[in-house]
Amino acid sequence: MDEAGVEVFVIGNEGSEPLRRSRFCKRFIRSRFEFDGSQASGMVEEINGYIKELGIEIVFPGDGSSARTFHSLKEHL
Repeated sequence: MDEAGVEVFVIGNEGSEPLRRSRFCKRFIRSRFEFDGSQASGMVEEINGYIKELGIEIVFPGDGSSARTFHSLKEHL
């Protein structure tokens, strides 16, 4: 990823902790939310805050439950 000029940030909870050790992970950000397809109050604000702070251009889910979460939030991200 570095060769392509791509920086990878992982936001998740303890279930995504192993991604922290990936050589492609620039920074692991611990979330207080579960990425289980639900829309918890404050989740959009947290994600959008990191998108703005880190200059993230693309948000990509790492598993099925994250995909359901992002799909449910797509109008707000």
